[in-house]
Amino acid sequence: MLVPMLGVRLRGVVAAPGCVGMMRRAMSVLVVAEHDGSAVSAGTLSALAAGKELGQAVDVLLLCGGAAAVAGLADSVAACQGVGKALVAKDPAFDHPIAETASLAVKACVDKFQYTHVLVPSSGFGKNILPRVASFFDAAPNSDIVRIVSADTFVRPIYAGN
Repeated sequence: MLVPMLGVRLRGVVAAPGCVGMMRRAMSVLVVAEHDGSAVSAGTLSALAAGKELGQAVDVLLLCGGAAAVAGLADSVAACQGVGKALVAKDPAFDHPIAETASLAVKACVDKFQYTHVLVPSSGFGKNILPRVASFFDAAPNSDIVRIVSADTFVRPIYAGN
């Protein structure tokens, strides 16, 4: 399971800066879903599983361009075990989301709901969005996480040699 994450170390807690009072607040996780309009990707399901290790309820953000199947997709995501809310951002720009527009939607969700962790699938989609989201919060993205030890400790593969 490879899951990029957004976080910055803040007194021993991984938190998106701008979230006030994280020491007293329970961790909340936002997963940005990658989908084809009818089903979420396998990477999104892996990100959901990782999110459950971090928080009690995992919210999912669906970036949708307005397709008719979106309601069914949101219902199926909300029915997944451990999912708290399925948030849907509808905009024609999300028919083929690019990082510049998608990252603004993710930032708006983090600002509004004060998420402590943002997870994306380890794919071109996720690796394109995550650095831009991290830059909004002056944070460094943690990519290709293979295991979560705690809220601020992650295991990543190390590549060395040639």
